[in-house]
Amino acid sequence: MRRIWFLLAFLGMTTMGMAQRLGYVDTQAILNAIPEYKQAQAEIERLSKRWEGEVASLFEDASALQAQLDAESVLLTPDMIAERKAAIQTTRDTARSRQMRYFSPRRPGASPRSRRHQGGGPQKEIGFCLRQRLVCQCGVRQRVQ
Repeated sequence: MRRIWFLLAFLGMTTMGMAQRLGYVDTQAILNAIPEYKQAQAEIERLSKRWEGEVASLFEDASALQAQLDAESVLLTPDMIAERKAAIQTTRDTARSRQMRYFSPRRPGASPRSRRHQGGGPQKEIGFCLRQRLVCQCGVRQRVQ
């Protein structure tokens, strides 16, 4: 009797193992089929280049101000040097904060729950497009919930 139960259990396990199926979803093909996705990607690239230029410009301005301060520091009073150093630090802080605001996946100061729901930068726009539409393999548009 034990042998029969053992044999049945063994056959049951082997048939369960064969019943498993793996699937592959080509998300890139699905996303490329959505025209809004392509438009959002182009918009992301445009915004990203503009923001990179803006941040790089601020960092370059801070470097130029620092070089100017180094060249003129022998002619300036300690109060003037402190003022210029504060201006340089303000420029660097502005550049870093914009860099974090534009390119960081998390916004500083936001709670973990609001970070999930409030994407910063271009990701928010692409996420909106993807939540609104989904194209299945048959080409029928379905509303995503």
